Amino acid sequence: MRTFLRECKTTDAYREGRLLGFAPFVTGSGNDEWKLYETMQPELDMLADMLSQEGWNPGVVVTPTPEPEPEPVPDYCLGIDVSRYQGEIDWGAVAAAGYRFAAIRATIGDYYTDPMFAANWYGAKAAGLLVTAYHVVKPGIDAYDQIAHFWNVMGARKPDMPIVLDVELTDGDPSGIGALVLSCMDAASVVYSDWPIVYTGAWFWNDPNAIIPPDPDEHNCPLWIANYTTAAQPVKISDWDTWTFWQYSSTGRITGISGDVDLNRFNGTYDDLLAWLDMVMYAPEPNPEPAIDPGLPREQYEREYWVVPAELHPQVRAKIYALAAERNITVGPSFDDAGIGALVRKKVVVWTAQGNVWKTQIATWFATHYPGTIVEFRDPYEVE
Repeated sequence: MRTFLRECKTTDAYREGRLLGFAPFVTGSGNDEWKLYETMQPELDMLADMLSQEGWNPGVVVTPTPEPEPEPVPDYCLGIDVSRYQGEIDWGAVAAAGYRFAAIRATIGDYYTDPMFAANWYGAKAAGLLVTAYHVVKPGIDAYDQIAHFWNVMGARKPDMPIVLDVELTDGDPSGIGALVLSCMDAASVVYSDWPIVYTGAWFWNDPNAIIPPDPDEHNCPLWIANYTTAAQPVKISDWDTWTFWQYSSTGRITGISGDVDLNRFNGTYDDLLAWLDMVMYAPEPNPEPAIDPGLPREQYEREYWVVPAELHPQVRAKIYALAAERNITVGPSFDDAGIGALVRKKVVVWTAQGNVWKTQIATWFATHYPGTIVEFRDPYEVE
């Protein structure tokens, strides 16, 4: 009986017995326990019934249910984004600290170039990071002028990841930002033959006053979300089903940088990032090579068209025409040749030594007249 009473004292029913008024039972000890048993038989029977309902069995040790372990933090691939505000960066130390990618500010609008862009680009590349550049979309400035400026600053640099459009400015008037962003997306996709990443935050993109283009996810524009939180996932942004990159802190401190820096995660491991880049940067053309029907004009089935402007030197033009003949490619002197529109998979190669501003204008023309056309520019004076 004493064992019974001692085991009772460890149960919830025993404590409930105190609440029911079993004070003498609770305070009893030693020989008093026997007296209590004799004088409180009805109450003890009631308590025994309560214990039985609870599942208590004398002599059986009940093991408490363990607390569930917290879910492990995903093994995200880490990176940073930087601008002139980080000053000189020891990129070797950044890489040694485990950061694998970097987005580097290049331009704002059509007028500003980050003075640290070149140094950051080559420093990050030399340290072995995956590198891309971002452009801050500026309201009130033509989208193609902005992308032309960005392209001029990029020059011959080849990004390892899709370029990034930083979308967070309205200059006090959010009503026109949607159309501008969509035009910037189109212009960037024409220049780089793949869709850019859109960097933004829910506070901006979900603003009902900002007429944002619908469903950028359907344009294959990945999302780089800014959301500073310790939560396991960022907040959801309308128009995207998921995020690809997440800027989770603007006050990070890491080796190699003095002061605050933006910290970012890729939605996966480093190997996942490489696999994703292999898909989005070097994806095969979606349309398979069509079967050739001998009864159709060649323009109906071929996939490429070369534009050789008439103002090129005659000897240069002759070399390009000869090369085109070897590869069975149609050549024309102008951009509005009727053969372009008949191509099954439109890729146009423009042989020109003109500057990037002119090239952007040409790319824009093709985007307007032949949507989906891939435009490539080649230097006519490098033909073998």
